[in-house]
Amino acid sequence: MRHGLPDCRVEPILPALLRDAAVRFGSVDFVVLPDQRLTFVEADELSSGMAKHLVGAGVGKGTRVAIFLPTGIEWVVAWLA
Repeated sequence: MRHGLPDCRVEPILPALLRDAAVRFGSVDFVVLPDQRLTFVEADELSSGMAKHLVGAGVGKGTRVAIFLPTGIEWVVAWLA
């Protein structure tokens, strides 16, 4: 047990948890909306791409980033990034 948390297979940080979920659940739906769906793999790939773009633009740990999007797939991807 570390930090009072039970042992788990991955480091408890969002990118590692999402990547593990993408490996484990693949094309299973992660987000389902009336007119859109997002699988675990798609969420991992899209958020990773956006995160790389943000880092390339100078966004780093502690930087505040606003998400100005309606609730939906794009918002989820931005939040995960």
